[in-house]
Amino acid sequence: MRRKNCLVLCLGFALFSIFIQQTSGDSRIKIMGNGNFKSSAIVSYIMSKKPSMPRQEITVLVNEYISEAKAEGINHDLAIAQMCYATGFLTNRPLMNTHNYAGLNTDLGISVKHGRRHLNMQEGVWAHIQHLKGYASTECPNREIVNRRYALLVRRGIPGTVKTLEGLAAIWSPYNPRYECEIVKIIRELRLYSGRSN
Repeated sequence: MRRKNCLVLCLGFALFSIFIQQTSGDSRIKIMGNGNFKSSAIVSYIMSKKPSMPRQEITVLVNEYISEAKAEGINHDLAIAQMCYATGFLTNRPLMNTHNYAGLNTDLGISVKHGRRHLNMQEGVWAHIQHLKGYASTECPNREIVNRRYALLVRRGIPGTVKTLEGLAAIWSPYNPRYECEIVKIIRELRLYSGRSN
């Protein structure tokens, strides 16, 4: 009996250690780099959350994220997870109507309706990706800068100082202690859907 209890304790400790390692690894997800999830898996995942957008429009949005992230060297897995979280899986109409997919400005005491408004879907995606690049890289965006806060990041000497999700969470959403955990949760769920689609 004593040996059996010892084995159970050892197994429990091993599983806990694995969990801690995975959590630590996910929190160090890099902002720069290539994403791993395919468009079809991402769309299927978002559809499972009952978004208010039709599948065809979601596909266009996801493909725009993947394309723009690649053009700027940003990890599209992270950017799309942020988008899913900020918009409540595309159910937040004020953010979607203003193409503010990252919820920029809305965590700074400014109401959603006064958050950043972008002309169209493409500009909204570009602004999000450029904002991420403004934290993680000293290089300027390759496309025309549409993110109105990019110059502010430069003036504050921020470009190139934040490389991972862990560092990003502390700056991006300092008043939400669960922000990092929620992004990690979405990325893990996306990982499961990605495995199912292979």
